[in-house]
Amino acid sequence: MTREERMKFCSQCDNSKFDTKQGILCGLTNAKADFEDECPDFTGNNEDVYVYTPPEEKKSWFVEKLIEFTSLLTPKQDFFMSPILIIFCVLVYISMVASGVHFINPTPESLVLWGANFTTLTFQGEYWRLLSNCFLHIGFIHLLFNMYALLFVGLLLEPVIGKWKLGFAFILSGVGASLVSLIWHDLIVSAGASGAIFGLYGVFIALLTTNIIDKENKGGILTSILIFVGYNLLLGLRGGVDNAAHVGGLISGLILGFSLYPGLSNPKEKVKALLIPGLLFVFILSCAFIVFKSPKKSVIYDTQLAEFVKIEQEALSVYPQYITQANHDAIEKDGIPNWQKCKDIILKLDDMPGFSDEIYDRNSLLLRYCDYRIASYKLIIQASEARTPLLFKKIEAYNNAIGYIMKKLKGEVIADNLLRYKAPVMPKYIKSGPLKNLSMTQPPMYIVDGKIVKDMSHIDPESVKEVNVLKGAAAKAVYGSLGENGVMIITTK
Repeated sequence: MTREERMKFCSQCDNSKFDTKQGILCGLTNAKADFEDECPDFTGNNEDVYVYTPPEEKKSWFVEKLIEFTSLLTPKQDFFMSPILIIFCVLVYISMVASGVHFINPTPESLVLWGANFTTLTFQGEYWRLLSNCFLHIGFIHLLFNMYALLFVGLLLEPVIGKWKLGFAFILSGVGASLVSLIWHDLIVSAGASGAIFGLYGVFIALLTTNIIDKENKGGILTSILIFVGYNLLLGLRGGVDNAAHVGGLISGLILGFSLYPGLSNPKEKVKALLIPGLLFVFILSCAFIVFKSPKKSVIYDTQLAEFVKIEQEALSVYPQYITQANHDAIEKDGIPNWQKCKDIILKLDDMPGFSDEIYDRNSLLLRYCDYRIASYKLIIQASEARTPLLFKKIEAYNNAIGYIMKKLKGEVIADNLLRYKAPVMPKYIKSGPLKNLSMTQPPMYIVDGKIVKDMSHIDPESVKEVNVLKGAAAKAVYGSLGENGVMIITTK
């Protein structure tokens, strides 16, 4: 309805005029004709005035639910910190997946890279992992359940204690959960907000036992929370769940909840409100200091094993691709002594009590690994001086056993008989024939199946059918200067 049509409903007069600056003016008051809102002389029947209102566009169910969910996670006056924590955890997870981390089953290595609580690294000074792991999650399902639990407890708890106390409780409970996890487990990679969330539930349980929350509501809420906490703790007994962090977070939250009570019950006493939680924070830091000043045996073992790997790489760096006289000095100087250092490290660890049977079994394999490396390196030195087939066959036998030991150490199932060195059985023609005492300090010319080859280390003695050796004048007469050091003529099967 236009303004001209609406003017008809004014009973004062039927006169109106139009002004270029103000629009339609009332003929009686000479004022802008805004009717009942601004014109005190408007006497028309408001019920007769029909104003058309276009119908609202109906939104789909999905859009409506999305709007509801978005509004739920929008920080508000009494629900500010909880949605921020949820959004931050989700953003960290999205960043992890975007960087290539598996969205359902991330590897321990990728979690450690992003800041998971890893016993060795945390004890070695990366204390920030105590908190950073609280914002990481082991896959989408883990994230979904934790964020639902955080949303639920945040809606109930944050209006009671306020946004800053809730944030403080999340951080302190998360650190407490991480510390208990490190104390309880020998060696672990842990991540997730569940320890900190259990802490918030602990805070709420503690406050539900006080008069901070109305009696009418506390009974049903307390029962629901206790069922939730108990169920999740029992679920964690199945394995694969860091229940120690859950318990640590819950206990930290209970203690913190009671420490917050004096300040919540009497907000005017600001000293109590800050002093008691502050003392609790100092207590947690003191516990952390004591824990890290007394490193666990698992950390010592892992540190020594890292040194073992470093020395092992130095020893392997001199392993020759081809056995020559030039390898002799490097193996004697940097090969065998480094393998002996590796062996000494394992012997020292093996003498330490308190490790699991699995660790001691691993030590036994590592000792055998070092012994076989030392033996094979000594054979390489011998082979660089006297290149006899038997030496090459022994080196190969040691390397085969070493290969199986390495697979066993990586977790593969290997039969015990494959983990031990088996002396090679040489053919009779090697034991008693012309190769028995053949010195190869000055390599002869090799002829294998009619073709001259430079090295015969790759020849399997089992495949040799016939061997003829020419020496001295006979070799030189037939092959000239090429036969000065002798000629070995080999026929294979």
